Amino acid sequence: MKNEYLFKLKHAIDKCKSLVGVKFAYALAKNAELIQGEIDALNASLKMSKEYSVFDKKRIELAKSHAKIENGIHVVKQKIVGEGRWEEYYEIGDQKAFDKAFEELKKANKKVVEAREKQLEEFNQLLKEESSKLKFYKIKLSDVPQNISSEQMSGIYVLVEEK
Repeated sequence: MKNEYLFKLKHAIDKCKSLVGVKFAYALAKNAELIQGEIDALNASLKMSKEYSVFDKKRIELAKSHAKIENGIHVVKQKIVGEGRWEEYYEIGDQKAFDKAFEELKKANKKVVEAREKQLEEFNQLLKEESSKLKFYKIKLSDVPQNISSEQMSGIYVLVEEK
């Protein structure tokens, strides 16, 4: 199983938490803990360096300084980036002026930006690698609750043992 699938599997397990059954719940809990450890390790590899954090704060301030202002308030928009997840961003007033200023900021912080880009590339490669050291706690099909939906089952079927 590839590392990128672990995020989806953890989400699928979370969607099954309302289902009842002692053995089923126990297996989900064991697998969720196991997967969360791997996800935490993957996420730790994405942590920004102190230098990039400083750059990112400057980037945000730059966006804020170029943001549209309505009724004396910076216009903030929301964008959905995943199921139940969204991010906020400033709506830029003069995009050309912002782009020019942002390019200057990136140029002044070239090494920091390149290091972050390399880090992101390595993370994306890591997501495509097999997560072979994980040994899931299997759930017997007979222990799966009768009221599981097909959507829930399709999310966790790799944990289910038919025999």
